[in-house]
Amino acid sequence: MFATAIFLGAFLLLQIQPLLSKFILPWFGGCPAVWTTTMLFFQTLLFGGYVYAHLLQRALAPRRQAVVHLALALLAVCLLPVVPDARRKPTDSSMPTWRILALLTAAVGLPYFVLAATSPLVQAWFSRCWPGRSPYRLYALSNAGSLLALLSYRLPTEAEWEYACRAGTTARYATGDDPAAIARRANIVDQSGRTEFPHVQEIMMPTDGKFTVPVGSYPANGFGLCDMHGNVWQWCADWYGKDYYGKSPVDDPAGPESGRQRVRRGGGWNSFPLYARASFRNWNTPVSRCVNLGFRVLLESNESATRPAPAPGRPDR
Repeated sequence: MFATAIFLGAFLLLQIQPLLSKFILPWFGGCPAVWTTTMLFFQTLLFGGYVYAHLLQRALAPRRQAVVHLALALLAVCLLPVVPDARRKPTDSSMPTWRILALLTAAVGLPYFVLAATSPLVQAWFSRCWPGRSPYRLYALSNAGSLLALLSYRLPTEAEWEYACRAGTTARYATGDDPAAIARRANIVDQSGRTEFPHVQEIMMPTDGKFTVPVGSYPANGFGLCDMHGNVWQWCADWYGKDYYGKSPVDDPAGPESGRQRVRRGGGWNSFPLYARASFRNWNTPVSRCVNLGFRVLLESNESATRPAPAPGRPDR
């Protein structure tokens, strides 16, 4: 019972956020501010759920905690489904931030709040029921549920990744052509790393000792996306083909049909600016693992995109 509650709670938390964001994105023009506002809403509610769980444990006995939380959960079930009412679709562009917050609060506020509080409460109850047993397996199960929720979305194609990275720009980086500028605005190795750590690529030693950093530690690009340059290399859905873009479609190329290596882009925390360029292509076998390698998933809008992703740019850009 404990394991099921932990797993389902983590899975649903990561499912609801992108699904609701995807649903209302076209209603408000699809601009980066919509993503920022929805993520702020969900992160604030997540924190509120943790605070509620903490205070509930301090104020009530375990049995009463369960009664209170079960009552909230039943009330949340009565508010399902969490799909926003189409009657709330805006007819003008006034006060979009407040409208988004009000819409999400009415649609998913209580259910998401209950989900956010469930995991810490269940872990606390587990520790009380079996004080001699470690709850760390429940943490691992929670991570597995979150990862499974992410894997229900697809990876971007290489063309989609570069389109998102450039964010409407045509320079080497979203910040311009200056390597020194991107080194200040992304988690990569600057030129001082060449003297401080001559073999930084081989030993994977960052100049500032941070390795990876939390998302949002550096400014977002023009599309509101963080860490498109640096932090970790990002897998793309494409098989690698050296000459593929010489014969691919101009718009939305999907990559070769088969291959031995997958594309990864963006550079990592131990990459020099050269490897973090928007156009720089890297590849490796799908089974490769590394501390500077990760992925991001793609969330497609309900409405068709008005501008397809073009084929990746010239290698020097």
